Amino acid sequence: MTKLPYDDLFIREAIDTGLSRVRFTQRNKNEVWMRIEGGKPVKKKLSLALVLAIALALVAVTALAVTVWKNYYDTVAQKEYTDGYFIDWSAEDKVAFIDLLIENGTVFDAGKVTKLHDAGVSEVEKSRIAEELVTEKFGEPRQGKLEIRDMISAEIGELFEFWPLELKAKLSELQSSYDPYYQRWYGKSLVPGEGDLSESDATAIARGALKDTYGLSDADIDALKLSVAFYDYADTEDDPLIRAWLFEFYTKPPEPGVAGEAYFVWLSADGEVTGTDDNVTDEAEIVPEEMVGIAERFLAWQYISQVGREKAIKMDVRPDIVVPDINLFTVEGFALFAREWAQPMKAAGRGFLGITEIPYALPDADSILQEEALAIANAAMMGQLGGSGEILAYYGNPSISYRVYDVEHPVWRVGYFFNIKSEERLRLHDLARKGDIPWGGSVYIDAKTGEIQSVRQYDEFFANNWFGEYEPGEFDHLLPEPEAFG
Repeated sequence: MTKLPYDDLFIREAIDTGLSRVRFTQRNKNEVWMRIEGGKPVKKKLSLALVLAIALALVAVTALAVTVWKNYYDTVAQKEYTDGYFIDWSAEDKVAFIDLLIENGTVFDAGKVTKLHDAGVSEVEKSRIAEELVTEKFGEPRQGKLEIRDMISAEIGELFEFWPLELKAKLSELQSSYDPYYQRWYGKSLVPGEGDLSESDATAIARGALKDTYGLSDADIDALKLSVAFYDYADTEDDPLIRAWLFEFYTKPPEPGVAGEAYFVWLSADGEVTGTDDNVTDEAEIVPEEMVGIAERFLAWQYISQVGREKAIKMDVRPDIVVPDINLFTVEGFALFAREWAQPMKAAGRGFLGITEIPYALPDADSILQEEALAIANAAMMGQLGGSGEILAYYGNPSISYRVYDVEHPVWRVGYFFNIKSEERLRLHDLARKGDIPWGGSVYIDAKTGEIQSVRQYDEFFANNWFGEYEPGEFDHLLPEPEAFG
């Protein structure tokens, strides 16, 4: 079985990719594992114009590295790993990034910049202005979340799918310098070296695969826009790295908000065709709201609760999908799930790691208050961690739910997990991997008496995470307690 990465950003991107599908096809899985895309069209005969274009692109890459690469791309790469994409940053960090751009020669509207440093302007307004200025410089983000790839694309005037291999490799090297598992889980983009198949030879094989699989002619293929990636990756932490090629022949290139249509060809490093696929011949499907699957609606509810409807729609949640107005990740939200969603999900065959069996409920008048339960749990977890309130703070805002496993003894459950906004996140993950601190934990409290029933710590990453878009039961063996959600 493929072991999943522990990086929070990867999990979020996997959910982004999977929301509209719920169960991954092989192509969907490949799209997740093989994140690094791009390349330059390579035909059998390169025209003088194309030779010059490639040369200019490489010059641009070199100039980019000299002038601004270390100045702010390095900052963005680190922030993406520690705090998420630009839209997720704090107002203070967004303002600091605008200042960094100004230091490196970007000219913004002076009035807007002045407001960023006006103590009378709210943090919310400063955040909005900073986002507006960044959009003015780099354009609309591809999927509602400005990434470092969008920024470089704006600089060189080409979408990241179509960057030269040298530039993709440079960015990949930068990202992997901050994410220790980047290469294994996302695939690290490379430039072919000694002993590797050349890009031109690999392209010829990929073109042949298109002819054999889809019956395309050379003229048909020449009319497509080509994206090439060469990378290495591993299916699990213990597996050796595998070098591979990915070719995407676009009939409709990507644009903001649109993934594009393409034929896909995967090659091993030595040129063996390992897979072909396409999203060109698929017929578009329009699904009425009443026919939307319960699993898709639940995932949308989860994601909207996490990031808000506006952002969720930008990141591919259907704008017309109907979910409850209440936040799922609250005592009230969990109770609503158990009351109205659990049984329909079970009937649809979607157990989602057993969460449909969790007896969420609303606290009754005889139960201790939520705030009191949280205080008891915090004290218990500090004791578990050796009495350190400082370490406890790294676990962010705990997740709280009320559960009735036993009518006579309902419980409050408080779950702890790393705060992904923490500046200490990289260090914390290193400490957790070494076993110096737990990945998280949970406290169960008798809701009537306030007595602690159990205090658990999670020493394995998978024990403290929930992967909703995968098949029910697929990761049950990784969970020490079936009730780990919420």
